[in-house]
Amino acid sequence: MGRRSATRRVVHRAGKSTAGAAARAPRGAARRGIPLRLSPPPGRPGRWDLPQVSAFAAVRIAVDAANCVSGSCGSSPARCGDGQSTDLVGPRLGPMSRATLSRMSWLREPPLAEVERRRDDLAPSAQHRARHRDLTAGKIVRVSRGTYTSAAHWGWLSEMAKHAQRVWEAAARMLPGAVFSHDSAAAVLGIDRIGPWPTTIDVSGEGIGGSSGRIRRHRRTISSEDVLPWGRHFITSPARTVVDLAAAGFLTGVIAADQALWSRRPGGALTTQSILATFAGAYNGRASATVRRVAAFGRPGADSVRESQSRVLIAHLGFPEPVLQQRFQLQSSYAYTDFWWPEHRHAGEFDGAGKYLDPALLRGRTPQQALLAEKDRGDELRRQVRALSRWRTPSLDQPRLLYDILVNDSLPTRRGRPGR
Repeated sequence: MGRRSATRRVVHRAGKSTAGAAARAPRGAARRGIPLRLSPPPGRPGRWDLPQVSAFAAVRIAVDAANCVSGSCGSSPARCGDGQSTDLVGPRLGPMSRATLSRMSWLREPPLAEVERRRDDLAPSAQHRARHRDLTAGKIVRVSRGTYTSAAHWGWLSEMAKHAQRVWEAAARMLPGAVFSHDSAAAVLGIDRIGPWPTTIDVSGEGIGGSSGRIRRHRRTISSEDVLPWGRHFITSPARTVVDLAAAGFLTGVIAADQALWSRRPGGALTTQSILATFAGAYNGRASATVRRVAAFGRPGADSVRESQSRVLIAHLGFPEPVLQQRFQLQSSYAYTDFWWPEHRHAGEFDGAGKYLDPALLRGRTPQQALLAEKDRGDELRRQVRALSRWRTPSLDQPRLLYDILVNDSLPTRRGRPGR
């Protein structure tokens, strides 16, 4: 018998993981479980009276993974993993790009197909020694307390997917009724962000204890309109999640709003602008003005978090609001530009490096071939527009760089050059 054959591998199945794991919550987990005291509507026992807001979001998320796997979402292969991979990372890992992994939702199944849990060891002492050796050798990594997985599989996950996996592991340890919110809800729903993901798990509820090293608790009232059922737990709806994140800052909120509204997401947008406006209008916290500005500024056309950041900066620098994802007919195909100012016949694009480096986005081409193809595309576009501006991440970190690019390409602005 191999040294690790005594370990039962825990394989997640859709609709079973959180429910089954919650029933196995260890002694003392009551301190970590956050009961949600909601009552089903009269005459409908056992059913939550979730309004159209949550129902719409639930339907959109439910078809996300299925459509992406079947290839029926209508997205390009670069966005949908060529239709050859599922939304699980593990033995079935295919040529799915990290960009694709960063756009998926993990509501139905966790990112990892298999994990090893210490509490499932059949020979704890022997398995502890073997696991320690594998950790030291870098063969496996610790996902969360008592949970491990292959280092290769973990390395393929985007940072958002890694946080989503940690949320699933936290759900497995908690008693039923926890409400996952803020960044934890965002990761599970597939709402990405700029910068590192937090190391803590966000939960919300009334009368709950203080935060710990691993759990960040938000004391507040939660209503049925704010949540979606998630196994034996709950998760804040896409619109409520955006509102929670928008309360932390305008840029953070716009990125979350654009992600939730993104119309080209496999399976469709997570919410609508009218639903988001309804939730923002009902918010009465200290950041209510910022939340409403975010809801009004959110758009469904931003394909990435950096495009959302570009939109915020373009507005801040006084440039006109652009049209997003304008389609242009090329000689042998068509192209979409990230930004388009029709009155000035000016196109703009955030130029990410993934198209030249990510094997899944290269689709068998060399980086040099991808670079030449992008140059040919740009040349064709320039023959149809008056100006084509392109920028990369440093121009977003230093606003005057983006200002200079757009002004030098003759796009008018109502503001002066920023100092830095």
